[in-house]
Amino acid sequence: MFPERYVIELACPDDVVESRLDSPSRSGFTKLTDVGIYRQARDNGGFDFDYKFEPDLVVNTDSMSAEDSATHIINFLKDNQVQGTT
Repeated sequence: MFPERYVIELACPDDVVESRLDSPSRSGFTKLTDVGIYRQARDNGGFDFDYKFEPDLVVNTDSMSAEDSATHIINFLKDNQVQGTT
């Protein structure tokens, strides 16, 4: 038997992603901070993925805080009775 699997997509419009790139908290984790590199990667298909599964949940991170997004995901998992989320 296969383990439970849920595909959760975190979605955010490009303009919001770009506005977040220069956040000081990103540099502390060696995350991408250069808008030019982001645009080049995006324009060359760097973020285009051929998913095998449709997402079970899409979280629009531009309209929720990180904490609210995490709560939304946890509630989704609880509603679907995923072990370890009670």
